[in-house]
Amino acid sequence: MQLKRLLFLCLIFIQSYIFSQACGSGIFTLKIEAESDAIIGYEILQIKQEFKSLDYNDFYHGYIINEKEFNELKVEKFDEKMIPPLLGQIDTIVNNVSNNTINFKTIESGCYVYLIKIKTLSRTIYVLANCFGGCDRKSTLVLSEKEYLIKH
Repeated sequence: MQLKRLLFLCLIFIQSYIFSQACGSGIFTLKIEAESDAIIGYEILQIKQEFKSLDYNDFYHGYIINEKEFNELKVEKFDEKMIPPLLGQIDTIVNNVSNNTINFKTIESGCYVYLIKIKTLSRTIYVLANCFGGCDRKSTLVLSEKEYLIKH
């Protein structure tokens, strides 16, 4: 009888471990380091196409594209109704970059690739990213002569 209880408890533990969530939800933090460029604001745009040559991991922390690549994208205004679990929790078009940081609320099972259009005094930077999916993570966008992302 003791052996049956022990086996039963072991099975429950193994099953709960296998089906557990990693986080449920989190925050994707995009920190922007700029020497002389003042960050004016950002805009989130929806992408209306698939990316055959890139996979989910390419977008998890962000992927910088240039203006030519941006012009080839099919984009439209962001519609937060497309992500019902986050309805009402998303700032869509704002100038609220505080301390050069943008925070996006995420849900673990989501894979939502969007375009973040970041405006400074002297340029516009385009970042494709899974803004609203996944767990806690941080990326730093460094603006120097050339832009690059640091994935933490």
